[in-house]
Amino acid sequence: MQGRKLGGFELRERLGKGGMGEVYKAFDPGLERFVAVKILPDALAHDDKLKVRFLGEARTLAKLNHPNLVHIYAIGDEKETSYFVMEYINGWTITKLLERWKKLPLQRAFAVIGEIMAALDSVHKAGLVHRDIKPANIMVEKGGRVVLMDFGLAKLIDEGGAIQLTTAGMIIGTPQYVSPEQARGERVDHRSDIYSLGCVLYQLLTGKPPYEAKSAMGVLTKHAHDPVPQIRAELPDIEPEVEKVVTRCLQKAVAERYQDLSEMAADMAQVYRSKSIMGLIPESVRQSLRSSAPLSGASKVPVVELPSAVDDPTTPITILKPKRWKRGILVSTVILILLLVAARLVSVAVKPDPPGLKGSMRTADGADLDAEVVSYDPEKKAMVVKYDGKRETIPVSQLRSLEISLPEKER
Repeated sequence: MQGRKLGGFELRERLGKGGMGEVYKAFDPGLERFVAVKILPDALAHDDKLKVRFLGEARTLAKLNHPNLVHIYAIGDEKETSYFVMEYINGWTITKLLERWKKLPLQRAFAVIGEIMAALDSVHKAGLVHRDIKPANIMVEKGGRVVLMDFGLAKLIDEGGAIQLTTAGMIIGTPQYVSPEQARGERVDHRSDIYSLGCVLYQLLTGKPPYEAKSAMGVLTKHAHDPVPQIRAELPDIEPEVEKVVTRCLQKAVAERYQDLSEMAADMAQVYRSKSIMGLIPESVRQSLRSSAPLSGASKVPVVELPSAVDDPTTPITILKPKRWKRGILVSTVILILLLVAARLVSVAVKPDPPGLKGSMRTADGADLDAEVVSYDPEKKAMVVKYDGKRETIPVSQLRSLEISLPEKER
């Protein structure tokens, strides 16, 4: 597929592969820009139901207009290959960031979650449930914009206020992040997304998902039946307000979770205020708190600062190159530290004993010396002594005996 032209778009490299398609980085020669092209695999292309569902993802996204959602440009079907063209996000998934940083500081974790909340609010208002909120479907652009991806599992809420799985008993979603009702194969609504969002928040703060097991079925069973994990066991110093947000998101009973995103935003704001970092909370969330209304679309594209000045999280730390002037300061500082350490080592290695230490010693060859001890070198394990007007270094191994007499003032 790589190197092929599809609908005028030149496929350059494969970015990823999932159950509902492959995503390629492609070049749009007309507008001279890079785009992402998602293609339905050939093995699934002859399944009419899957094709409808695949193209439905594109149409779903095209109806939504939010800065934290990926934008759809075109849809097509060429030589029995179904595809759609979307915005190319030049950045990394949260999964990739966590591979490097393991977890995020509270402020940045809440900032990421806040942007996804704003995106999800527009999704829920459109009568949709995403059903696959997970770190791999959240991207952070190099400029800091957070984007919610992959609506392949999204589905309209029916008139009863919930959605039914495609096939009875079929599990839809990713095991580590599915809600209890998803794990049991039951009908779900927007509160299922809130549970999954809580799972992502738990992992951002602790470095691991809330439930782990040796098999996917084991994880699903824990989501469905195990008690809510206590994040304080992983983070003993966690603030009670943060613990409250995570715990309420992860409630087994739907009625005990946050009923909408504005409730969750209100509790998050209490943490922001106590941390004096209110400026990091998205404008859309701040507006909803002031108006007590459901979350609205962000008035401007929010920016999340990454946990490091490093641009590419896949770049090994050992080859990072700071700016030239910073490198000069760094080198000078390292040299100064080394000089200070060397001076300290020298002073310790050859440190004169108190002046006036005199004694008698007998060497291995039987010679008796009345000498003044000048210093002792621990590395050479030798004593520097002065006798008969001259200095000599005598290894301790060559001494049979040594008697030292202190000066009167030292006694």
